[in-house]
Amino acid sequence: MLTLYIILEVFSRLCIDPLYFSSIDTYRIKENKSEQSLIDQIIGKYKKTLAERIDYLFIGSSRVAAAIDAREIETLEINSNVINAGRGYSTGGINYMALKSLLRRNKNIFKGSKVCIELPGGTAYERNFNTYAYHVDERMPHLILPYINLPDLVKFLKYSNNSLSIKIQVIGFYSSSFYRTVPFIKENRKKISSKITDVLADNHENGGNISSSGGIKSDSRAILEARKLAIQWAEENIDEQKGQQPVTFNDLDNSMLNAINELIKSNGGELILYDMPISSTQQRIYETKLSQENKDIFDQWAQINGIRIIHLPDFEYHDNDFPDLWHLSSERKKEFTIDLYNAIKE
Repeated sequence: MLTLYIILEVFSRLCIDPLYFSSIDTYRIKENKSEQSLIDQIIGKYKKTLAERIDYLFIGSSRVAAAIDAREIETLEINSNVINAGRGYSTGGINYMALKSLLRRNKNIFKGSKVCIELPGGTAYERNFNTYAYHVDERMPHLILPYINLPDLVKFLKYSNNSLSIKIQVIGFYSSSFYRTVPFIKENRKKISSKITDVLADNHENGGNISSSGGIKSDSRAILEARKLAIQWAEENIDEQKGQQPVTFNDLDNSMLNAINELIKSNGGELILYDMPISSTQQRIYETKLSQENKDIFDQWAQINGIRIIHLPDFEYHDNDFPDLWHLSSERKKEFTIDLYNAIKE
């Protein structure tokens, strides 16, 4: 039995791990596949490419993955390195550890960088740094793996506010390639099955022409489920606001966002926040009295701390631009990217 496990472990490390980490590490440099042969693409999965610098880094949820076209910016600005690190179920803590991981490998990587974080409704990463610095989303705790070493794992176990069962899972994911391979294969089997179903159903529009990057499920069934979830999520968030107090300057001084800002600034980069297009279903969350108060306080705090906030009033959009009510459609991606790029350069 032990021999079989060792064989499976070695096989997983050699053959599955490169694909696994390539799929979840959104901070790695992605080559333009259209200019590569199939062999080069396969070999690329085994290479962990790190740029000498990052000119533009976009951080946030899967909304960022859907709305920002990194290759378009590299076309607009020749010889620039652009990373879209947007990922569903990522957290402020995971992104903070990812930034520190990049700095461990290259201390100059953020010199002159524009690090851009989405503002879906007026605030971002306002949770307390000490409480959430090692927090992972319990639906996908493995997303932390590309960015931690053994000392980080020890700190995660000590300081994370996640449950004991999640900490045990992370130990398993970190320690055993075979352990993390099983859910990875199951997840991709479901994706392939959904794609086949769409093809058999002659669904050429992929459920509404939405990006499948950043962990977004883009088959027609997933889009229908996402629409239901978006409506439910909005109702729950509005309900949760009852009885909450507005955010304070002290809260923001001790927030995940401020920690990220200080990390970027101290290493020669600039943090920029920008309005993220969202559907009217999600916009309802940010139209409440509490959300408006939080936005006003956040804007004041950002101005005091020299954090630029970009608004794009000329980029008009409607609910039919969000096939699943969460993510901007692929048709609008290039336009939004160009508008945002031009605003960053002003």
